[in-house]
Amino acid sequence: MRVFLLVFWFLATPLHAQTVDAASRAFFSGQYAEALAVLTPAAEAGNAQAQALLGMAYENGLGVPPDSAAAQKWYQRAAQAGDAPAQVALAQLLLGQGGGTPDSTEQAVNWLAQAMAAGQADAFLLRARMLQQDLPALAETYFITALELGQPMAARELAPLYLAQGPEAQAKARQVLSRAASMGDAPAMLDLAQLYLTGVGGAADAAADFTLLQEAVNLGYPPAAISLGEMMQSTPGYWADPVLAQAYCLWGQAQSGDDGTGAFGARCAALGAGLSAEQIAQAQAMANRF
Repeated sequence: MRVFLLVFWFLATPLHAQTVDAASRAFFSGQYAEALAVLTPAAEAGNAQAQALLGMAYENGLGVPPDSAAAQKWYQRAAQAGDAPAQVALAQLLLGQGGGTPDSTEQAVNWLAQAMAAGQADAFLLRARMLQQDLPALAETYFITALELGQPMAARELAPLYLAQGPEAQAKARQVLSRAASMGDAPAMLDLAQLYLTGVGGAADAAADFTLLQEAVNLGYPPAAISLGEMMQSTPGYWADPVLAQAYCLWGQAQSGDDGTGAFGARCAALGAGLSAEQIAQAQAMANRF
């Protein structure tokens, strides 16, 4: 009976849906040629998921030459089928290509409205950006909604707006960044750590700064490693360790692709200025083991 039910489920599930799911996994793992061999006929047959992925492929040149017209065509087909992420992608494309013309903006707003009705976080984020200058209060509401729907980038865009409003609003910056940090967003952790270090938006708390930077580094975020190294060397506390601080900085520099001539390289050079050649070698050895 179990075998019969399994076979019945398999036969009842459209074959194109099964193959599109597998092709989607291949697409996001970078196997574009293999994925597109399945996604293209599925998109032509009307599969919205395949259409959205085909739009992404053409927009970004993933496995095919970049083609904005083809990207728009496939995003539009998926959007018309009710695919909310495709509706957001189409809106972004229209806003970028249309140069802000009334027609393209109106179309983008209409697609975003549909995606927002479906609870798509990125739709609220994009709409908030559009309203930020003319309707800041409504934009704030949309940023907060995007954050609550799981888009941490909304906090990183909302926090600077609060910080610019003066001391009374700066505590809100900590609140929204804390929400994003709780989602595991490393850039938000770095931004929040800076507020704790400087005492903006509330009391200064070097220990909280240190903990947040460590969490962001553990998530593999290079800028946090640079800031962690600088904090460990410049801020008194149990974390003070010049060699380990330099090691964190060198790891962040390497992970960012900075060969020593960029901004991270300059910060690491300044951090290691007071260390001996032996200490620098120790720090480099530690960084290599991270």
